[in-house]
Amino acid sequence: KTRGMDLCFLSRYKEALEMANKALSCRTPDYSAYDTKATALANLNRHPEALQAIELSIKSAPDSAESYRIKGSILENMRRYGPAVDAYRKAWQIKHTDWNVFRIAHCLDMQNKFAEAIDELSQQIKRTPKDGEAFRERAMLKIKTKDLPGAIKDFDTCIAMEPTAKTYRDRAKLHLQMGHKDLSNRDLAEAAKIESSPF
Repeated sequence: KTRGMDLCFLSRYKEALEMANKALSCRTPDYSAYDTKATALANLNRHPEALQAIELSIKSAPDSAESYRIKGSILENMRRYGPAVDAYRKAWQIKHTDWNVFRIAHCLDMQNKFAEAIDELSQQIKRTPKDGEAFRERAMLKIKTKDLPGAIKDFDTCIAMEPTAKTYRDRAKLHLQMGHKDLSNRDLAEAAKIESSPF
């Protein structure tokens, strides 16, 4: 499995698929190779086959957070966002990995379930109060719900923790939308300063 996944990381998906199939056709099959097979198939845009492979992986190892994460990713690529959320939730229940929370929020966002997505990120912020990315993502969702002051507040917190040119530009755009031209210009200047810095 490890060698197969290494090939996936190198974008050598056809080779990874061949290796996974060999591992699964042995006299004593290595069922963990289903994860590799599913990942390779998904990257070859063979999503229905990838989904079949990951279901077999889950059947052989029902407590694998990684298998549920892969399943969520496959379903997300198929734009089946509801089932993708279920898969990511299962992955998170088995192993509390922040990445799954962000994917859940994204899938909810894609279904226009903005309030639910905001709630997911709010829970993430309660667990990890210094997660600047969670504040940034929640700000973007608050804009969609027309909670512009709430979005500004989240951008403020994010910038205080992780000042990036992108976040300054996002807040500048929002300030301009709210008629705060001076604040918008100030944020654009800060973004330019970060982008021109050699550090």
